[in-house]
Amino acid sequence: MEEKNTSYIFVTVAGSTPQIITESLYDLIIQQKKKIGAIHIITTLHGERRCEEMIKAYPDGQFYKFCTAYELNPMDMPIHIHVITDENGHKLEDIRDKKENESAANFIDGVIQDLCARDDVTVLASLSGGRKTMSAYMAYAMQMYGRRRDRLFHVLVSPPELEFNREFFFPPVSGDTVTINTASGSRQIKTDDIAITNAEIPFVRLNDFLDFDNNLNVNLSYTDKVGLTQKSLDSVYKTELDFSDMENGNLTVIWQNNIRWTIHMKRAEITLYKYIYDIKEMHNSTEFNPRHVEALNRIYKGAREGIDSYPDYSKQGIVDFRSKINKAIRDRIGNKYIEDYITIESIQQKPYPIYVFGKASGQTS
Repeated sequence: MEEKNTSYIFVTVAGSTPQIITESLYDLIIQQKKKIGAIHIITTLHGERRCEEMIKAYPDGQFYKFCTAYELNPMDMPIHIHVITDENGHKLEDIRDKKENESAANFIDGVIQDLCARDDVTVLASLSGGRKTMSAYMAYAMQMYGRRRDRLFHVLVSPPELEFNREFFFPPVSGDTVTINTASGSRQIKTDDIAITNAEIPFVRLNDFLDFDNNLNVNLSYTDKVGLTQKSLDSVYKTELDFSDMENGNLTVIWQNNIRWTIHMKRAEITLYKYIYDIKEMHNSTEFNPRHVEALNRIYKGAREGIDSYPDYSKQGIVDFRSKINKAIRDRIGNKYIEDYITIESIQQKPYPIYVFGKASGQTS
């Protein structure tokens, strides 16, 4: 729901085809009747030159032509061009490699975070311009910082010949036809056949859930924030494991503090499961580790009667244990996401098998 006491700001990523700026403004201002208070363009040095030449140049830039045609005051919509910089503050000519992509991600993330932190504005973000990676980073940034009133959209231009045509910037106010040059020659398109459509993109708003405005998180990189986001989402499926009735082969799984499942296993199975649970934070290694020896001694002493039904703790024996343990968990829980955090996973088979507890060994007690 959009708040009445805020003004609209339009933000977009742009590259070699800045037409998307005036096309989007036509949709927002002329078709949707929104009053835009500022325009923010995120681009590279190459894109900045294109915007300066084709959009921002006075009086022949297409932005000023658009304002003149539709009787708008360009001073009411100041244009801010944000040129992507690397970690040293150097402006990027283009985005061509992994390092430059990382810089673009961090830069776009920062701009969107700053805009969405303003209580006096509603952010209208377009994904239509720039490189695909730039659009993807903007979409993810809107998920992290976008509020309920902020919007994410893409504009569609038809007929198709106009969508990437360098001569078309916005529908004319008057005139029966528009003449454009195409690869096959000059072509006239009826004004009535021109349509610019706003395709709003629903997105999950994580801002309140993640609290990225917290001072502790301000200086994190985009990649760090993605990791923090995943960790926060993973915590939804965090479980507690109660081994208090382990003597009777019973494991209690507690989710969200109030939902409980009791899973019964053979004594040897639950003892091995508890062992892997206890060492989940230890690094796997071929080197001697006294902690493993101590734990294995406890298994042997505490579960001797259960082990009799298995040949030994050989490779095949462990595989059998793991299969039976995981089956008992999956048969009882019935929720794949929770199960993934408490089953025993194999992350390596050769040259020797390595087993970890839970999804990516990330379960915490």
